[in-house]
Amino acid sequence: MAATPAQGTSSPVSPAAALGFVAGFDNTETFPFFDKLDSDQGLAGTRFYDEPDDHWCLLAEICSVERFLRVRLVARDCEGRSFVIAFYPDAARAGDIDTARLQPGHTVAILYANQHFFLDGTDGVRVENLSACRVFPVGLGALFRIGADCCDYSGAGGERKKCHGCGREDVGLVRCGRCDFFYYCDKVCQEVGWKRKGHRLACRVVADPAFKALLTLPRVRGTDRFRFPT
Repeated sequence: MAATPAQGTSSPVSPAAALGFVAGFDNTETFPFFDKLDSDQGLAGTRFYDEPDDHWCLLAEICSVERFLRVRLVARDCEGRSFVIAFYPDAARAGDIDTARLQPGHTVAILYANQHFFLDGTDGVRVENLSACRVFPVGLGALFRIGADCCDYSGAGGERKKCHGCGREDVGLVRCGRCDFFYYCDKVCQEVGWKRKGHRLACRVVADPAFKALLTLPRVRGTDRFRFPT
């Protein structure tokens, strides 16, 4: 990542506004903790996600990674619950797993995750569809903070955008040229956001189209499955 902030742009077209309503990750219906997930093995119990128009994504921070025979993670959710995430892709797609991003301290997002009980007695999530999984290079707590900042500062959902450095509301703010989501009064405020308010770390995350798409998941309606951008 560059050591200095990206050049700003004053373009009137706001990518955040184009997304419409965005939400953070504290909605436990859309972003459930592990124990709220339904089983993929038809175990007894009342299903929570029982309608075809239900949409959800599990977020968990990677604690450890094993690469023996298959890629297997130990992760923890926002409640601190630890569980296994094991990858079972088709043989032709086994090489598509981005193992470089699968590192302790990073956050994994799995669309439409279900609980799975493995033969070794552990419980977790079995991932067969790699396109339903993304990894963000920050911890779970940082991801939640970045999501909240996107809601507070970006001007999405009809809200007035605010300078990430000083908090001032102004239609003439300059947009970050890399992530296209945060705004600043000038170079001074951009340096404050970059160095003191965490945008040095957040910028790379917010620039990821998968992250931007995930912010819109709470407003997805209909029976078509949500997909990460390719």
